[in-house]
Amino acid sequence: MGHIDEVGEAREARAHDETIRYGFDGVEYALTVSAEEAARFRAEIEPYLRASRPVRARRAG
Repeated sequence: MGHIDEVGEAREARAHDETIRYGFDGVEYALTVSAEEAARFRAEIEPYLRASRPVRARRAG
């Protein structure tokens, strides 16, 4: 079964693909990309991560 890359084109999964998990506006996402695409994603999001702070889940009770 193929995956959809960031531009919406179907392609077969490759051994060097990696899955990036991230959250935005309360929704969790998983994106399977090549090593090059992963590096580009990280470079693009890096300024936002520097300006952000981690949020820990609260325990009920």
